[in-house]
This record gives sequence, C-alpha cells and structure tokens, in this order.
Amino acid sequence: MICILCVLIIFALAGCKPASDAGAAPIKQPNTVTQQGSYHTLLVGDYQGTIAIADMLSRGNFGLGTYADLDGEMILLDGQFYQADERGQVKQPLLTTTTPFATVCFFTPEHASPITDPIRLIDMEIELLRVRLDADKLYAIKIKGDFGEVQYRSFPKQSPPYKPFTQVETFETRFTQRNVSGTLVGFYYPAWYGDLNADNFHFHWISDDKKSGGHVIDAAITQGSIEFCDMDQLLVMNPSPGFKRDDVVPVNEAEEMSRASEVIHEPLNTPSQASAVAPTDDIKDEPPRPGEPYPIPPRPEPPLPPKPEPTEDKSTEGATGLSHLE
Repeated sequence: MICILCVLIIFALAGCKPASDAGAAPIKQPNTVTQQGSYHTLLVGDYQGTIAIADMLSRGNFGLGTYADLDGEMILLDGQFYQADERGQVKQPLLTTTTPFATVCFFTPEHASPITDPIRLIDMEIELLRVRLDADKLYAIKIKGDFGEVQYRSFPKQSPPYKPFTQVETFETRFTQRNVSGTLVGFYYPAWYGDLNADNFHFHWISDDKKSGGHVIDAAITQGSIEFCDMDQLLVMNPSPGFKRDDVVPVNEAEEMSRASEVIHEPLNTPSQASAVAPTDDIKDEPPRPGEPYPIPPRPEPPLPPKPEPTEDKSTEGATGLSHLE
C-alpha cells in the first residue's frame, strides 16, 4: 500500500508526463493546400460541379478556381467566395453552388514586403523566383494595392456536351481596368506537379469595391504589398462519381494537353515586352472594357535564372520596387 502511494505521488509531482515530454516544443501544423479536381480534367472538358463551395470553406479562406459549367472565375478572399461572370462583373454565389476545380488554403502569411515602386507582374514573378521563392516548392501569394493596369478574362457558361478548354478559350472575354485598387489571389505550383495544376504563377483579380474580377493575364502594380506563405502539403480530393464521360466531347487528351500548354505558356522574348502599356493620369477607375486588343500573350512562363549561392546574403539584394522580405 505504501509503495503504491509513493508511485502516485511521484507521478503527481511530475505532472503525470514522461520527463522527455516536459519541455517538448509544440508540433507545427502543416500549411495545407486543398485542391478539388485537376487541371488536366478541366482542360479536356470536365466542367461538371463535384462539390459545394460550402464544403471548401472548411478547408480554406483563400483561393481560386471556377464554378460548375465554367460559369465564371472563382475568387476566395477573407473567407468569402466571389464569382466573376463573363462580363467581368462580380457577385457572391450561393454556398450550394458547386465547383469542378478549386484550390484553397488557410492563408497565414509568413513573409511580407511593401511594393514601393511601379513594377509589372511578370517582372515581379521573375524577381520572386530569383531571390525569394524556391522554384520546387508550393506557395500561396497575395498582392494587394494600387494597380496602374489590370488585364483579365472570363468565360461564358458552358453546357453539356462540354468542349475542351482550348475550344472554349476562343469565346473568352478580356477586360482592362486602369488606376484601380484591388487584390491578386494566387498560387505558385512547381513544374514537377505536372498536369495536376497550372504550373508556375496563377492569379485571379478582384477590385476593392468587389465589382470586377477574373483570371489575370497581366498587371502593373503601382504600390502596395505582397504576402506569401510556404505550403507544406497538397491534399487532392477525388471528383464526384456523378461525372460522366458522356458529358464531354471525345478528344485526344494528349493532343489537347499539348495544345493547351502552347497557349498557356506562349513565351515572350524578353520580360520588358510586358511593359508596353503605361498607366495614364486622365483615366480614373474605369469600368471593364471588353474586347480590347492585347499586346501581351496569355500568361507567359518566366525563365528561371540560376539560383543564388547558399552563402549569398539576400538582405542586400533589392528587387525593383520589391523590398526585402523579413
């Protein structure tokens, strides 16, 4: 009896925990990106909604994607879904609305920096890969501020039998806004993810007044801030078993993926080509203008310069208009 009492006292004094756990640091919860559907199935014509967006809110408060039937571009910002329709106009969809493809996360920025000088989005992407990001890792990125220009697009709603994305793309509507404030919601996927998602940078736009938005083609940032966080893992959800291949126009998937890659990654000769349009002071917060000619091809793939040596002190490196990230 005395021995049992002694043992109980010893455990009480120790907090009933093994000595090895007494000073253990808490385990960091992984930053997780949750993805519904895949880029591959979207490109070959899988536009049928497979999950309600209400279910995606339990997995993130920040993200992008599209809606069932390709009915508008998805923007998820601060826990609120927005739907940019074919006119570039934004509304809040019902939470019962479904999506065939979405990428979301809980956005907790780990790095932040002010943007103090005007810079083109393509040039910022190149600079980020040169001195800030690891090209082999997954990131969530938010750019907020004043924009001299934003070029973006959206699509009309589709109906079965669905055509592949390269055929639907010919019906896209493009818009331009100048001298406007807003947010770019985006992700960076490394190339080794393959057709699971769009490799490289992918951004959607929404204005501060929540009236305009869409898939970003290019932008010129005047001033603002950039925040990003490293994502530790990717969770891919299986599509609903309700999707039927009969709803898709039969295509050669390999050919469609190759054709889509050529369209999406049409290269520029030099990054400076993306600076063809400068903001003008006499245009103030214009409404979107459909059908304008574009000097910039859709989403160029920035070249990847050699990474700096591990011993290099990045605190002395300054990007154009991009301050050092603390």
